[in-house]
Amino acid sequence: MKIPWIYSTFIFVFLAVAVYFDLRTRKIPNALVIISFCFSVALCFLTEGRESLSSILTSLLLSFALLLPVYLAKVIAAGDFKLFVAISPLLTVNGTLEVFVHSILWAAVIGLIWMYRQGVLKNVFLNIKNIFSKTSRPSTTQLHKIPFATAMFAGFISFIVFNYLNLSFIFQNSKQGLEK
Repeated sequence: MKIPWIYSTFIFVFLAVAVYFDLRTRKIPNALVIISFCFSVALCFLTEGRESLSSILTSLLLSFALLLPVYLAKVIAAGDFKLFVAISPLLTVNGTLEVFVHSILWAAVIGLIWMYRQGVLKNVFLNIKNIFSKTSRPSTTQLHKIPFATAMFAGFISFIVFNYLNLSFIFQNSKQGLEK
């Protein structure tokens, strides 16, 4: 069974709202995260009943395990971390993993574009060269952060497209990522 359209629509809408806030204020409101989480869990229970409890808990634990190290390394902000965890009940374990990988890849692309537009991309590549060079040290200038909700949104859309086209780069059977 494919992911219900109501799940996809919900994730799409809440990620779109999160992108708006993340681009505008660089923060994702806690109210949006709480509403997303409550709606995700309620929707799972309404559509699948108590049988969804193990799937919900597994997806929550996986998303927490995947994003906690990224959050602790200060790569993403707390709002991004909480939002991903909040929408994970609507994804399966495989779907959660795939959306995470797609989001990380999109974050890299968006980050490169962001740095190019700020004119610091050359410095980043010099730092990478200096990391591997024994003669000089990398610069410790300010970290460049992107609004990760944008990468999550793009990651979710590419996950849907990849699965629609039956192209999964993580799992051999791409339908696993869309089954509930």
